[in-house]
Amino acid sequence: MLGRPLEETEERSLPEFVEDLRKRMDRIHRFAREKLKIHSDKMKQHLDTTSTETAFKPGDAVWLYAPKRTKGKSPKLQSNWEGPYTIIKKINDLVYRIQLSPRSKPKVVHLERLAKYTGHNPPDWFVVEDPPPRTEDNLKSINADEEIVKRARHVITEIQRTSEAAEALKQMNFKRFGELMTESHRSLRDDYTVSCPEVDSLVEAALEIEGVLGSRMTGGGFGGCTVSLVYAHVVNEVIENMKRKYKGTATFYICAPKNLEIGGSLRDILICFDLKHKKVEVMITT
Repeated sequence: MLGRPLEETEERSLPEFVEDLRKRMDRIHRFAREKLKIHSDKMKQHLDTTSTETAFKPGDAVWLYAPKRTKGKSPKLQSNWEGPYTIIKKINDLVYRIQLSPRSKPKVVHLERLAKYTGHNPPDWFVVEDPPPRTEDNLKSINADEEIVKRARHVITEIQRTSEAAEALKQMNFKRFGELMTESHRSLRDDYTVSCPEVDSLVEAALEIEGVLGSRMTGGGFGGCTVSLVYAHVVNEVIENMKRKYKGTATFYICAPKNLEIGGSLRDILICFDLKHKKVEVMITT
């Protein structure tokens, strides 16, 4: 027989065995608790001497921990952080209110979900209270490419024009509505650069006639359509001038509100422009 001989153990009753096992488990439990306390004290001492308090103040830019999982995409390729966002209020040492975007409601988050934004130039449109107005200076402050500045300027000003146009229609101020149409076309032409010479010539031909309140391109751009807002008594004059100034073939559609006495509603009609065949369809709204 290999090894040492088996030790003879004292025969014990079941209650004695259970009691001995309980005592051993108690000793192991006390040993584990003592070691855990020693380790915990060492960790606390280390953190107390090396860690610094994390605190933010209103106006600070921060990242927000918000892990997302998109089906079909690797988790490793998805960012767990969003932002940067803006601290707008410190509720207490652990909770902050942040602004996700100028149009969204503030969100209350725990300190552990925030990390300091370390970029050199945080976006200057982030705010503490109310968003600052979008201006060309705001766009240029981030050193964006001039083409990007122009396109962003169109989007910003088009939103403003749309809001003002809706209000003008409510007040039946068709003169101002027409002016906004023309401003929109010039912005599409110069800033967003989605117009073309053929459409531009039709817009300018319409605007040459007194009684035309506004004219602009519509549709997807790079071709497309024009829509003009004119007084009813100059419709024929506008059409004839467009035919004279435009080299191709134009088709005209006349649309009027159902009830001019109470203003009615201006119906949108999409007009197609085919550059290849030089055919244009123009809607004139009276």
